[in-house]
Amino acid sequence: MTQNELIDQLIKNQNEKREKLASSSFINLLSIGFVVLFFAFLSAVFVYKAADEMDYQEAKAKAYQAQFAGDQK
Repeated sequence: MTQNELIDQLIKNQNEKREKLASSSFINLLSIGFVVLFFAFLSAVFVYKAADEMDYQEAKAKAYQAQFAGDQK
């Protein structure tokens, strides 16, 4: 191979690498987006469950207070 052919081959290889990097970076960005959405979903579920548990504990405390107030009479 001549020097010009080697240079052409090198340029071609570099362009192919750039194309592969560009496509893989999009896939990486998409994967990160899915991970972020997944954790946002888990956070929403956790907040919902925590609020539900707080409502349950509040209702339980009110029932206990009502029972305690009834025992005092």
